[in-house]
Amino acid sequence: MNKTLTVFFGLALLALAPLAQAADGKIGVVNVAAVLAQSNAGQAAQAKMEAFGKQKRAALEAKQDKLKQESEALKKNASIQSEAAQKQAQQTFQEHMQSFQKALQQSQMEVAQKQKELLQPLQATLYDVIQKFAGDHGYEVILDKRVVVYSKEGRDVTDEILKAFNAAQAGK
Repeated sequence: MNKTLTVFFGLALLALAPLAQAADGKIGVVNVAAVLAQSNAGQAAQAKMEAFGKQKRAALEAKQDKLKQESEALKKNASIQSEAAQKQAQQTFQEHMQSFQKALQQSQMEVAQKQKELLQPLQATLYDVIQKFAGDHGYEVILDKRVVVYSKEGRDVTDEILKAFNAAQAGK
């Protein structure tokens, strides 16, 4: 157990060594999610995502309404149908319910794929912008603010990165 902990802490120290070396240079933090959300390209992607999601929701809501109507008809007709007819109607309803569940899962996968399709190019460009910004301004390390527990005031370069990202996207 002690050997395992020793090895773990040794590896952790090796992983942190580049940060310790960077302590001599400038370290910045950036809120990547905020840049993506506030940038012109990010807002355009978000609008496309919302429109795509709205379209998917509308199709699913129509199917869900049909299921509700079918469920109500099942309840209403239960007293006047034969047992065999009830069983057949219940089986048909279950098949429609399974079809709806598959459509819901498919829709969720399509929304996730669309999000990936829209955000990956933006993220790639943003990381290029961050790298260029770091080089141009003498930063040794720029970390995502979400993984930083504490940073001194003045280390946050989110606004500058946002401006540079918007400029880079405008040039495309």
